[in-house]
Amino acid sequence: MNRIFKFSKRVSRKIDKNSISIVIVLGLVSLLLGYTEVTEPFHTLDEGLKEFFKVIGTTSFSGGVFLVIVKSSQFEELFTEAVRHVIYSKEHLDERKDIYNIWVNVSNSLFRHKFPDITSDMFKSLKENYLPVEDEFYFEYLSLDSTYLHTEESNYVKVINTVKAEIVADDPDGIPFEFFWDLKIPIDDNNRTSYCLEEITINNKTISDPMSSEYLVINRLDDRLKVAFKIQLTETGRTTYEIKRRETLVYNIKNDSITGYKAIWIYKKFNVRIEYPEDLDAIWISSGVLKDWNPPRISVENKRIIDTTYDGIIFKNQGFVLIFNNI
Repeated sequence: MNRIFKFSKRVSRKIDKNSISIVIVLGLVSLLLGYTEVTEPFHTLDEGLKEFFKVIGTTSFSGGVFLVIVKSSQFEELFTEAVRHVIYSKEHLDERKDIYNIWVNVSNSLFRHKFPDITSDMFKSLKENYLPVEDEFYFEYLSLDSTYLHTEESNYVKVINTVKAEIVADDPDGIPFEFFWDLKIPIDDNNRTSYCLEEITINNKTISDPMSSEYLVINRLDDRLKVAFKIQLTETGRTTYEIKRRETLVYNIKNDSITGYKAIWIYKKFNVRIEYPEDLDAIWISSGVLKDWNPPRISVENKRIIDTTYDGIIFKNQGFVLIFNNI
């Protein structure tokens, strides 16, 4: 009994090893029986049986040839490449719900041997601060034009800001637009520190009396003047928003000598022009940007001008700091 079992096992291995050849030979024999008149000693084959052999022969032969192709290394490479192309094609990726996990896994594979202990925190930080995943908009450009002027009050300056921006959106529910100011108030201020939103337009439509609409909130504390503006931009069918605002600030520059601008999200283009009296020496410090950004100062008629455009993308919380001294 044991010999019969061993023999049957050997036969099974042989059949399995030569299964493709057996299938092809079976197909050829069946085709011969189906298509030729050489049916002796099978002279009893009728037309129905011949059709049966034709079907069996065609199926077996084509199946065997296909198995040969599939088992070839060249086909395996071509098939793998085709599957990879489908999986990672833009059309396929756009439909996937786990695209973030794919990005993490691919990135891990790129540098899996380098700093594995910080990859998780790094990906989280990139997603939250650099990638437009949650907020579906970005600034095509933002232009900031600031003019500093002395006032009659010692150490107080008047700042006129003109800000222009174009926002590109991809969210049917609209997007938020907001800006803030936080001005220090000295003890003897006597309400000199002030903020006034002179004008704001969105797509050439002026928002009249934004405080009554509760878009603008000004909160005067003992040592701070806090300004907050927030509006939800929703306009059916619109993907771009042009925003212009003009504002005037008055504050004690000796008490609050540090100013600047910090991006609230991604800016494709960021232009800054600052004009200030020559006796106000200003130190420019780029903040968080990925490229060197130290623009020159131009002296013109007792004033200095900084006029610069950052060469590259500005990400969230990046920008510049301006420190006034010799006050």
